[in-house]
Amino acid sequence: LIKAASHLLQESYFSVLRNMLVDHATMIVQDETGLEYADLTRVGPVDLYGRFVRPHPLFNPNKQRTLALAYVEQAASLKDLPFAFSYNKDEDRNCLQVAIRTR
Repeated sequence: LIKAASHLLQESYFSVLRNMLVDHATMIVQDETGLEYADLTRVGPVDLYGRFVRPHPLFNPNKQRTLALAYVEQAASLKDLPFAFSYNKDEDRNCLQVAIRTR
């Protein structure tokens, strides 16, 4: 479970922890501040919950562009998120991603 990681795992200087998670985690549950979406898909298929357009204004608006695109592309299959998971989020921006290793 990656919660409120402040986008640190998306930075080059967090590569050891990021690579360990991508290579060995059997399941990852996170909000958008965890792994970059491209890295998350390397774990396994990703189920998207809630809504995501862009990071909270406290963070770099260029982070998680591929995640925002995935939310657009998978709009028909998005799952509801009936509880708050992230901080400083209203109902329209609350999101969660779940990846389960299949190999």
